Amino acid sequence: MYFVYTKGSVSMKNGLLNFLLCFLMVSFLSAQQTSNDVVSEEQIHLPTGRHVIADLEECELCHYTDDIEETLRKAAQQASATVLNITIEKFSPVMVNGQMVQGMTGTVILSESHIAFHTWPENGFVACDIFTCGTNALPEKGLEVLLDYFKPKATNIRILGRGMAAKSESITH
Repeated sequence: MYFVYTKGSVSMKNGLLNFLLCFLMVSFLSAQQTSNDVVSEEQIHLPTGRHVIADLEECELCHYTDDIEETLRKAAQQASATVLNITIEKFSPVMVNGQMVQGMTGTVILSESHIAFHTWPENGFVACDIFTCGTNALPEKGLEVLLDYFKPKATNIRILGRGMAAKSESITH
C-alpha cells in the first residue's frame, strides 16, 4: 500500500482504501504546505515518543481528592503537553486505616497522546502511564508531579522508546 505525492497531485495504487488514505494524506500535507513546493521529509512529523510506565507502591495518598484534576493539569504542563480532555471516575468507598476513601481511575487526553492512572487505596498502589509523541514533550517531568502527589515509598519506572525512538530503560527505587 502506497501513494505518490508530487506538487499537489496523487497517483492511486491498489484500490479504494489507498485512495482514501491518499486523500487524507494529501489533505494533511496541503494544510501543512506554505508554497507549491513538494513537502520535504523533514517537514513530516516522524512517529516517535517516550512511554513512561510507573508502578507506585506504599503511596501516602492514592484515593480521590478534589485537587486531582489540578494535579493532572500540572503534570501535563510540566511535560510540555497540551490537555484536550480530563476524565476522572471514582469507585465505591472502601475502609482504609479507619477512613472511608474512594479509589479512582483517570485519563488525560493530550494533543501529544495521554496520561492515565488507576489507584488501589486498600493496597496503597497506583499504576501510572504517560505516553507523549514527538520530541518536545517530556513525560518524565509529568511523572515527577504525580510522584509528588501520590508520595510513594517505592517505585518501578520503565521508560520505553516508541516508534522511531531507540532507547528504553528501567528504574527501580
